[in-house]
Amino acid sequence: MYLYTFFLGLIVGSFVNVVICRIPRGQSIVRGRSKCPDCGRKLAWYDLIPVASFLALAGRCRTCGKKISPAYPAIELYSGFTVAVSYWFFAGSSWLAWLFVVFILELFLILAVIDLRHLILPDSLLTALLIGAIVWSSTQKLIGVAGRWQIFDFNSLACAGVLFVVFFIIWLLSHGRGVGFGDVKLAGIVGLIFGF
Repeated sequence: MYLYTFFLGLIVGSFVNVVICRIPRGQSIVRGRSKCPDCGRKLAWYDLIPVASFLALAGRCRTCGKKISPAYPAIELYSGFTVAVSYWFFAGSSWLAWLFVVFILELFLILAVIDLRHLILPDSLLTALLIGAIVWSSTQKLIGVAGRWQIFDFNSLACAGVLFVVFFIIWLLSHGRGVGFGDVKLAGIVGLIFGF
């Protein structure tokens, strides 16, 4: 089963790459085919097989021969391991718990890479993270794992408030040079999800 979840994670990682590339450009993540960023050629399905296509093409575009960033297969592999390891930790207690953990970890990966490349944390992704956490919190009692991440209890609300205020003060005093306001919002959401 771990091998299956690893391959599932590779596929998730391929989609994560799409999100990382398109969200900062304001492009749709569900419409439009993937293309080479250098020559613009639309990629065939066999050029989009996670990790394998990169290796088969020796890390170069089939048409223009330009180098493909090794970040693409690295993100796919990271996602594969993330999905498999989180399955090992959480699927025994609840499939929904496992899916939530995967959702959170993949969103953190997307946010981290976009932040490293563009120094932004898009509101659309922060909103998705917050909505996912709220949906998870509201369904915990239904699946019998209440209390593991109970959002809106005193612990999570206090932690969200403390982290938001601390990061807001840093942002305010540094005039946005120490941390961006996206970091302030992310800190609050992290506190809300995990508590102290």
